[in-house]
Amino acid sequence: MKYYFLILILFSTPRTWAQTAYSFSGKITDSEGENLAFVAVIPNGDVSKGVLSDIEGRFSIASKTRIESLTFRAIGLQTLTLSAENLSEKKPLSIKLKKADNLISEFTFSAGENPADRLMRRVIAHRDRNNPEKLKTFQCKTYNKMTFDFVPNDSAYARFILKRDTTRNITKNQIKYYRHRDSIAKQQQSFLMETVTERRFRFPNDNFERVILNRVSGFPNMGIVALANMVQPFSFYGDFLRILDKDYVNPVSIGSPSLYFFNIEDTLYKGVDTVFLVSFHPKKGKVFEGLTGLLHVNSRHWAVQNVQAKPSNAAQSMLKIEQQYKFDTLSTQWFPDQLNFEWTLPKYPSPLVGLRITGRSYISDVSVNPPLKQRDFNPELPLIIEDSAYNQPDIAWLPYRKIAPLSMRELQTYKFLDSLAEKKHFGAWVNVFQILGSGALPLRNSGVNVDLTRLIRLNNYESIRLGLGFTTAQTRMLSRPKRWELGTYVGYGVQDSAWKYGGYAKLRLAQGSETTLQLSYANDIREPGAVSELDATGFASRSFYAKYFDSYKEISATLGSRLGKRIYAKIALQQADFKPNYAYNFVKSNGEVAKDFRFAEVATYVKYVYNEQNNVLFGEPTNEINKIPVIEIGYTRGFKNEILRGEYAYEKWIFAIHQSVLIRRLGRAIWRVEGGKVTGNVPFSKLFTLNQSGDGSTAFIALPNTFQTLKDSIWLSDKFLNVYFQQSFGNILYRSKWSSPQLSIAQKVAVGRLSNPESHQGITFQTPTKPILESGLILDNLLTLNYVNFSNIGIGGAFYYRWGNELTKENWKQVLNPRLSFKIIL
Repeated sequence: MKYYFLILILFSTPRTWAQTAYSFSGKITDSEGENLAFVAVIPNGDVSKGVLSDIEGRFSIASKTRIESLTFRAIGLQTLTLSAENLSEKKPLSIKLKKADNLISEFTFSAGENPADRLMRRVIAHRDRNNPEKLKTFQCKTYNKMTFDFVPNDSAYARFILKRDTTRNITKNQIKYYRHRDSIAKQQQSFLMETVTERRFRFPNDNFERVILNRVSGFPNMGIVALANMVQPFSFYGDFLRILDKDYVNPVSIGSPSLYFFNIEDTLYKGVDTVFLVSFHPKKGKVFEGLTGLLHVNSRHWAVQNVQAKPSNAAQSMLKIEQQYKFDTLSTQWFPDQLNFEWTLPKYPSPLVGLRITGRSYISDVSVNPPLKQRDFNPELPLIIEDSAYNQPDIAWLPYRKIAPLSMRELQTYKFLDSLAEKKHFGAWVNVFQILGSGALPLRNSGVNVDLTRLIRLNNYESIRLGLGFTTAQTRMLSRPKRWELGTYVGYGVQDSAWKYGGYAKLRLAQGSETTLQLSYANDIREPGAVSELDATGFASRSFYAKYFDSYKEISATLGSRLGKRIYAKIALQQADFKPNYAYNFVKSNGEVAKDFRFAEVATYVKYVYNEQNNVLFGEPTNEINKIPVIEIGYTRGFKNEILRGEYAYEKWIFAIHQSVLIRRLGRAIWRVEGGKVTGNVPFSKLFTLNQSGDGSTAFIALPNTFQTLKDSIWLSDKFLNVYFQQSFGNILYRSKWSSPQLSIAQKVAVGRLSNPESHQGITFQTPTKPILESGLILDNLLTLNYVNFSNIGIGGAFYYRWGNELTKENWKQVLNPRLSFKIIL
């Protein structure tokens, strides 16, 4: 009997609970049907039992006691309370909240400290504890979905259609098209992308992401991806937050209470935890790149639980981000759970129709501190798309789509665009995107690509170079490179009426490895004295404004490899003949005069990068930040040897230390120190010249790491030291629709020595034995012009002044040079 009684209790108890438990679930949207994240859902007015809607606006609440009412409240929205008769447990609730009519503006605390500041100081003090990118290692999977929608501009319709305003260049056919587009937009998106990745991280900044599934509507083999950290940072705890192409001061960073105004808007209690709703925006009178939005702060480790933010600059406020974090009880770590963004371009592609880009990223299968090794990362390819990621069946996607199933509109998008692509042969457009991304045009079924970067080039010596190149290199974006690679090119200079040509063969010793062996031959031109041993310092090549060139024939064999995760090194054996294309004679140590030169060399190069941080936009690096300076060292040994046919024995050392770093309250600092030394008496071709823009075709453009005030002259050294520094303060002056100046200051210093000036005849040159100093004041974006309603072109100006050298005795007009600057602003 007692066993029967025990069994009866066990089976009847859950039924008793079910009878006394009350639960409701549903979704919260605004009046336009957009999901509302992080809305407080409070039962019976008891905030200690409230919950928050998730980042998709979904909520679920349960109580052992009867729920007589549910209250929905959020900042900027009218509070809604539903009584029991308006609630139903049988079907999900659909809640719509309206915008509030009145919003409380910023106020100032007259006595004592703002309690929100005290709260934020706790959050800031615990940010390393809660930052996933401070963990030793982690790995996870991400399911990413990105949609593109055309958004009709209602006010434009009213002007151009209802009022029949003909002042704009809008035709009847265009109006008919946009109306048709509006009807289609209700059925499907304009474009849809899905990406599944495996992401790995190792402190301090080893990242590797492998795309295992990728689908682009209408373009089955397109090598573009949607990523969790494409538009916003993976973690909300850095000193600066890079959103699209801008760096914003993080409200959760040291010193932020002096820049941001914080206010505690609401408080919820969940068990022993308290969740504070904190609003933030830049304080009045503080001009910096800031954000405005809401934070949900959880008292458990004083962590950020939810984030809603957008740029405080009204011109950029059409972009907003949302982040949701989840607490893992096993590892006691907060970790990103979902990252969303929405970017609206109200007048792109037309005044009548705008574009809205929406991204959703879901993080799953999180593993904290797994035993990841260096071999689990690839510094050369931090992001790759596996060949098997394309054209996978729906069953391969099902485990990831369970988190966010495809809606009917999304299914219709795939159905419509994929069928349209098959009929209209969209595959050709895939090749167009790959051509734009790689600069190479694949020749059908040949494995050979036309190198489009060789078609036309401009420089001061050849004026225009017309050419053609071929390569077998990998052209599919973000794919693993081929083990074997061949290339060749030919070019013709219009002004010098001379042919140039060359080729190479490269072998990767392992698939995807940076260990390569390359054989090369070139019959081309090169600027004498240029620092060609180091990485290029910018987009504008020295050849744009150089006037002196040597013709050379060179054959070389180069072995390069990465030594660990921070060092890349290469060694080359090369033999070259140089012939100056200008009046120049070199007097050797024995008194012999030479007009052309033969060199046999062994050259080495080492680059050290610690904690390099690359941001990614649509899968491509967009910016580089180095918390520790990058170091580059080159060493060349020339041999006077009959077998190698070398005529000069010498040693050449060159180095560069450079950094791009964000400094709180100051902005971005970019500096570079470079120097070198040549031992032995060698011709002009192997010495050093100063990087100057002179009076050439680019003399009106401000260029980095270049002296802007020096006319066309040769500054020759066998020992030199250059220092370049630029501090960009950002928008600290004012902002308006047509002007948003970014202030920068620049300082450059150059000094050098030349041991045997009498050896160099036929050219007029100087040596900067006394330091040349050049200061600059730059104002970018003095004028911002709209570009096809998508971005802005910033036009600015700069003034550079030379001082500190005897050259300053020249007229002030000769040492003060104005320049123009151009920037693309998203």
